[in-house]
Amino acid sequence: MPRGLNHVGVVGFNGKIYCFGGFIEQNRNAVRDTYEYDVAQNRWRTLPPLPAKRGAISVVELNGKLHLIGGRDEFSVGAHDVYDPATDTWSTRASLPDGRDHLGLVVVRDQIHAIGGRFNTFAYNTNLHHVYDPPTNTWLSRAPLPTPRSGVAAALLGGQVFVFGGEATGHVFPENEAYDPAADRWAGMTPMATPRHGTGAATVGNAIYVPAGGLTNGGSRPSVTNEAFALS
Repeated sequence: MPRGLNHVGVVGFNGKIYCFGGFIEQNRNAVRDTYEYDVAQNRWRTLPPLPAKRGAISVVELNGKLHLIGGRDEFSVGAHDVYDPATDTWSTRASLPDGRDHLGLVVVRDQIHAIGGRFNTFAYNTNLHHVYDPPTNTWLSRAPLPTPRSGVAAALLGGQVFVFGGEATGHVFPENEAYDPAADRWAGMTPMATPRHGTGAATVGNAIYVPAGGLTNGGSRPSVTNEAFALS
């Protein structure tokens, strides 16, 4: 990357990797940096900066637009900015009703699910679950995450949203909880063998892969663990 950062929001789209915001130090000194990495050309390009400084942003792609939701600078925010790669421009959409960071973000049937996260620190985790509807530019409340946590990883598999891991004061979660959008209902699933936070989740084929992460709350004990979850 053009410069070293942590807690960067990342999403892949159309053969490119987009990186948004982040911190210069651990949860401090947020930036407006926006970069595009061209995989085929092995080349970085600087894009128009974020409307405001923030890190720990959650990002998803929906219908060719990149939605950046939540995050923090000095405090957690509910900002909802949209970057359009086709026009290289920014726009603003309805803010998340309760500003938070380190949350899970997943697209299901052209809607965006924002799950869990924290208010400023992991001492104030939340189980909030909101869904964004693009045509109406509104957020709706849905069944809350059974276990309040932040620093989670989330992904879609078999039409369900899975939320893995997370952290709280003095604790790291092994939890794996699944949400059924049709029933608006959560269920506990087989937990991770290695409790972790600050990781990511990627669906490939019929499994969700959850690599790396922190073994204790904070960032002092990183892990090389890579586990996969599959539905039976």
